[in-house]
Parts: sequence; structure tokens; C-alpha cells
Amino acid sequence: IANDIHYSGRYHDGYRNKSWSVIAEKRYADLGESIRAAEVRFAQVPTDPGNTVRLIESYILAADTGRAVALAAEHWKDLHDSQELMPLLGGLMMQAGRFDIAENIFEDYLAAGNSDFIVLNNLAFCKHQKGNIDSAVALFRQALKSFDIAPRYELEICAYFAVNGYYPDAM
Repeated sequence: IANDIHYSGRYHDGYRNKSWSVIAEKRYADLGESIRAAEVRFAQVPTDPGNTVRLIESYILAADTGRAVALAAEHWKDLHDSQELMPLLGGLMMQAGRFDIAENIFEDYLAAGNSDFIVLNNLAFCKHQKGNIDSAVALFRQALKSFDIAPRYELEICAYFAVNGYYPDAM
């Protein structure tokens, strides 16, 4: 294990699906080993945004939301140059129940010029959780315009409009 590349800062050089930590997690349900590998990788290269998000995700999977939230709160602004990871991190913060952090991440992502149906939808949900129904509705409207979405999403958003009294939008 000591020589397993997956426990090093050179993680990306290895064969991800063959690491001891993944085998321990999948075969023996030892999530702790996977977390340990993520912690070692993060400690060796804390500036790698992929290491940061993987460690946060590992903590969430282990129901250690306190550590996940603390790490995300400290490092999410470091991910600004890794726009592809920001929606994932925002989603992880939603899973942890930290809609305030998720909201900041999604707003930063959109402020950087990105447009993504899922991010708009998730940001609307964050706004709703805080009681900002008008903001949520505006974001849902924007989401509907931004993407040729599957009917399931459209139906869910229309139901949201109806439940919150925005009847013309529900039609």
C-alpha cells in the first residue's frame, strides 16, 4: 500500500480503478481506506482542485458533513479556475444541507459567465430553501429558457410555479 500511486500527489498518473483504496471500499465496504487515500492526496497536493472535491465527496459519503463543510468553506474559492468542479461542489453542499455555501458557489459559477440548467435549477432550490420564492421563480424561468430540457424537469418546474402561486408560468 505504501507504494500505491493512489496515495500520492501523482494520483492522476495511476490506474484509478485498480487502487487499493478503491478495492478496499468496493469489495470490503471499507470507506475509511478510501477517505484515508483522499486525505493523503489532499495533504500532498492541497492546491489540486480535484483532490479537494474528492476529499469533500468522501466525507459526505461517510456522513461526516462537518469536515466536508469546513473543507468546502475554506477552499471553494480556490476552485474558481476549475469551473467544471464547481457545480459538483455546490451539489455536495446541498447534500450536506448547506444551502448558503451552495448558493455562493452557484452564483460564483454563473457570474463567471457560465450557464447551466442544473446549476440554475439548484440555485433556485437554494433560494427557495431560504424563502426567496421570487428569486427562485426567476431562476426557474431562466433555467427553462437555457436548456431544451426533458419533460420531467419541465413538469417539476411548472408544478413549483403552481404551488407558489405563479399560475401564468405554470401554464
